[in-house]
Amino acid sequence: MTTSRQSHRRRKQRQRSLDPRLLARIAAVAVLALAALSSYAHYDSGRAQAAQSHPAGVQPVPTVTPTPAPTPSPAPPTHLWKMPTPLAVPPPPTLTGYVIAVTEPNTTVAGACSSGTSVQITAPHAHVTITGHCAAVVITADSVLLNVDHFDAGYISGKHVTVLYSEGTPTVHNYGAGSRVAKV
Repeated sequence: MTTSRQSHRRRKQRQRSLDPRLLARIAAVAVLALAALSSYAHYDSGRAQAAQSHPAGVQPVPTVTPTPAPTPSPAPPTHLWKMPTPLAVPPPPTLTGYVIAVTEPNTTVAGACSSGTSVQITAPHAHVTITGHCAAVVITADSVLLNVDHFDAGYISGKHVTVLYSEGTPTVHNYGAGSRVAKV
């Protein structure tokens, strides 16, 4: 059992001791101060030697300091993982001629392509059915379902886009995550 006098002494001892982190900071400041003083003293002694007067007619002999050899650069580490360059998505092509544009979100659209007609879908969650032969299909919206008979070229940058076609072998640039183009 401890008496109140003993607990009072313990509290006093705890109050007198310094925090170890504070002591570490004080030591670091002291080391930096000594280093600064040492470098200044070296600089000041060099200035004093240069300021000494030489006897008349005697010129100081310049000292030649050898140039140190360049240090070789270290080889790059081979164990580091290199981040892949992200895929740059080019802007969609500019469509010319007659264009079927789907711009209203959450819609179901049916249409027909004729020679030179293109389809552009910028509305998300659209369900589009196109009959006939389309020159180009450009989809920049997300979550689109497109059923088309035949198309020559396609550009997809929307996510989760499904393009289903029944004829031909189109050239498709698919940049959309989770997007797919399939012949049915």
